[in-house]
Amino acid sequence: MKILEELFYGNVSPNDREFPTNGRLFNLSKLLTRNTDKLQPMLSKEASAVFEALLDTQMEYNALLEQKSFIYGFRLGARIMLEALRDDEENID
Repeated sequence: MKILEELFYGNVSPNDREFPTNGRLFNLSKLLTRNTDKLQPMLSKEASAVFEALLDTQMEYNALLEQKSFIYGFRLGARIMLEALRDDEENID
């Protein structure tokens, strides 16, 4: 039960993970940063404030979506395990 000990001590955190530097996610992140850096100087002060608010809202949305997806996936996995462990002889052909 090592994973439960790790969880208890706060050593398990699914959001603290690194992605390969040659992976699609990493490359998309670099592209987002590069395009944001290019766009920012082109905007007026007011447009820049709106853009920053948009980025902040998008980050909050993404974090919430990731949390909800994690919870859904965890529950789905638990349901699969419950069904796999259920002694249901009558449904075995």
